[in-house]
Amino acid sequence: MKYFLQTKLILSFFLVVLLVGIAAIMISVIIVRSWTDRQARETIQSDLAAAFNIYNNKLEEIQTVLEFTALRPRTIRDALIERDKDTLLLKLEEVRLLSGLDILAITDEKGDVFVRSHNPSEFGDRVRDDALVARVFETGKPVNGNSIVSRQELNKEELGLADRASVMMEKISEGEENNLAGLFIRAAAPVISEEGNIIGVLYGGILL
Repeated sequence: MKYFLQTKLILSFFLVVLLVGIAAIMISVIIVRSWTDRQARETIQSDLAAAFNIYNNKLEEIQTVLEFTALRPRTIRDALIERDKDTLLLKLEEVRLLSGLDILAITDEKGDVFVRSHNPSEFGDRVRDDALVARVFETGKPVNGNSIVSRQELNKEELGLADRASVMMEKISEGEENNLAGLFIRAAAPVISEEGNIIGVLYGGILL
């Protein structure tokens, strides 16, 4: 009888220890998992915040470059008024190379492309319906943002630029080939005459 009681006590004690051990392990797993999840969330949030800041800073940088360029009255404004393509091409190419922009172009007062710095042979097409260009004509103020540019438009800006694009856009219509496009961060700024009228829009961007 005594042996039975001792065995029962030992088993009971062992069972309690086992249950406590299991509970401790489960609690530890929950704590570790919670801590890991929290750390992962904090890391992701930190990375997203950093990426967002870099993105915004780059947008502001592009917009600042375009604003400064558009405000150069003795070069950009005067050359646009005088329809001096050679001067515009020279100045825009200087800006594009210094700023690292993949595209840089200027329109006339109607919203038709007047000079493309990287592909001057392509001009005259209307870009006034472009979201950024349209907003500049509507508000008279610089704007920035991101947009997807089709392969056709990419080839107008620079031959071979479409081949550098990294985003594949599938067309809705069946039987058509995929339309390779590029994701850009872009900005646009108005070119203002002495009378305060918009005589053109300068736009540019970087391919992501």
